[in-house]
Amino acid sequence: MVKENELIDIDVLMNQKFGKEGTVEREKFREEAYNFCVGQMISEARKQEKITQVELAKRAIGERK
Repeated sequence: MVKENELIDIDVLMNQKFGKEGTVEREKFREEAYNFCVGQMISEARKQEKITQVELAKRAIGERK
């Protein structure tokens, strides 16, 4: 359990949870985290433009109404 105001070394936490840097587990986590972040950015941009997922897909492959 983490005490209030206790600083945590993120590298130690990442090593414990996902393995040391360069391991298969750590790289898998990094890839999944990257994909999640890109997905969130796309989702936010789509919502800001007020278009549906279907409309975005059509635009991505070059279809028009």
